[in-house]
Amino acid sequence: MTTVKITPTPTTLIYSYIIAHGMARGRVMSGDLAPQDVIRLAQADQMALLSVLMAEEEPSRQNFLQMKKSMLVFLSQIRQGA
Repeated sequence: MTTVKITPTPTTLIYSYIIAHGMARGRVMSGDLAPQDVIRLAQADQMALLSVLMAEEEPSRQNFLQMKKSMLVFLSQIRQGA
């Protein structure tokens, strides 16, 4: 069986963030989020962006793990209340 190895690159990290950011914008534009949910979503967005930029600037195992954690929190905030 052949396997494919997918290694994140700075470009894939940015693309992933941009896709999630677009999902968050759509969620806000739906108009069904409470003000405190919008604030939580914006905070999660900011943390995700910062962690992606850190992983891009200094690609270490620790930075990739932090980026993964931040992106998961961000995605969960987008989904919350759906």
